[in-house]
Parts: sequence; structure tokens; C-alpha cells
Amino acid sequence: MGALAFCGALALALLSARLALFLLCTLLSSCLRHGLSGRSVLVTGCDSGFGRLAALSLARSHNATVFAGCLTRSGAEALEKDSGGRIVAFVMDVTAEADVQGALELVTQRLEGRPLHAVVNNAGGSEGWLAEANGMEVYGRMVELNLLGGVRVAKAFLPMLAAGRGRLVWVTSALTMVANGGMSAYTAAKWGAEAFCDALRREVRGMGVAVAQVAPGVSHTPFFGKAKASMTECFAAADGRVRERYGGDALLRAMEVWEARTRPVACPPERVAAAICVAVASRFPKDKYLVGLDAWLFWKPVSMMPPAVADWILNAVGVNIRV
Repeated sequence: MGALAFCGALALALLSARLALFLLCTLLSSCLRHGLSGRSVLVTGCDSGFGRLAALSLARSHNATVFAGCLTRSGAEALEKDSGGRIVAFVMDVTAEADVQGALELVTQRLEGRPLHAVVNNAGGSEGWLAEANGMEVYGRMVELNLLGGVRVAKAFLPMLAAGRGRLVWVTSALTMVANGGMSAYTAAKWGAEAFCDALRREVRGMGVAVAQVAPGVSHTPFFGKAKASMTECFAAADGRVRERYGGDALLRAMEVWEARTRPVACPPERVAAAICVAVASRFPKDKYLVGLDAWLFWKPVSMMPPAVADWILNAVGVNIRV
């Protein structure tokens, strides 16, 4: 056998082995699950979107005891009402140490020594647009909300998770694979969250604590609408010379094109909530759950390409915000 044929056969064998291992892990993660009846789960960011849907599903379909952190009192009251009293909802701003400690005290008192099965770090948000137009305060808020807030929650509840051999599930983003133009503040913070999850997973695995990420692609939730509004406001508030340098109104039209092209492949929020529930229930949760057609068929392949090729593709399909 020639050297070229040998290398080809070896590459094919390695690829086949990796695919088989991936399918086996997926099968184990999907089929071998804990019964969640009577188990306790904390979910953050439950006013709307993924967090609200996941909290309701865990309580209704899985009969779990759900503690739901909401940013607003109205959000907490609405969630408790919609759950028929099956969810314990309370105000919890993950950027406020006092709120996180208050949540820890509440959960500890309610459980009365029983273990906490899972913490779902879902609270997050997107703000800003072009790097030159973003104020430094935008980067500070994104890091505080999407990274440090989750770290604060994880550190507070880690002793409880370790005591019950539980798991931390963190909702990150498929955009941690490819940092798209116009998303520098959001993706920088989410990349930090992914790195934290990877490091923490290796630190606590020996304790029996699992750390899993749920990484959705584009999903048209209230989160998306707020992000779009923030982009427009940020650009409008920028210096006129900055707006002119980036094409002015033409750039705003490019954003509309981006929204139109992502909408057909946007991931239904219910699918993301279902992935969160799988990560919470699985006996052997995967390190990362990619969710959505765009995550699997676009962002993942593009992330594996040389940067120059990836940039060309992003520009060609119109999802990269650029001059």
C-alpha cells in the first residue's frame, strides 16, 4: 500500500471512529436519563424565552421542583401563575451579588438538606453593534451579564451541586464558534462563558459534577428583538463620522437583510428549551448541545474553515455586518 493510500485509509478510519463515538455519546445522552420527579432545578433568566419555556417544561412535563430566577417582579408573578403554583419564582438579577446570595438562602431553606440536581445559567442579553460605535460601558455590561453573572451563580451553588453530584447547564451560543461582525461585545462575553465552562468541567468532574453547554443558533425570541433594537440605537448614537465610515443607512439595510436570511433557519425557542431539559435529565450529559439548523449546517462547518474562507462565506451569504 502506498503512503498516500495508507494516509487516506487512516484518515477515514479516524473519521469513522470519531463519528461512531459521537453517535454513541448522543445515544447515551438522549436515552439514559434521570427521572426528574422530586428533583430540584434552579433556572435563571425566566422572564421570557428559553428560560421561561424550560422552567415550565421541567415543572409540567418532568415534575421537577423548579426555582426560577426572574429579572422583574412581574415576570416572576406571571410565571408562578402560568405554572399553577408548581414553580417557585423570585426576583434575581445575576449581576447583583445580594440577589444571588438571597436566591442561595431561599433554595437552601426550601430544600431542607435535600440535594440540588441542576443549575441552568440562562440569564443573558445582547447589546451594542459595531466595535467602533460601542461605548466601553457596553462591553462592561455584556461581560457582567453574560459571563460574570453566570460565574457568580455557579460559584454560589457549586457546593450544593457537589453535595448532590449534580450538574451546571449554561446556555451559551453557536456564535462562540464564529464571531460575526457586529457582535463583538456579545460574542466576546459568550466566548468567555464557554471557556469558563470548559475549565470548570475539568475541575469538578472528579466530584461527579457535570458541566454542559446548550449552544443555540439564531432564535427569534424577545431576546432577538431587544438585540436588534440595541443595534439600531447604538448606531444612531454614534458619531456622525463613524456612521458615515460604515455606510450610514446602507448598514441598517444590511441588518434587515441579515434578519431576513436568518429567519428561515431560525431555531424555535421550544427546541432550545427541550435541549436544556435533556441536559438536565441526562445521566451522561454531553459537554455541548448544538441546537438549530444554522448551528449544525452553517456555523459549525464555517468554524472549521481557514479564516479567509470563512470570512468570504460570511460576506457572500450576507450574515456578516461589514463596510
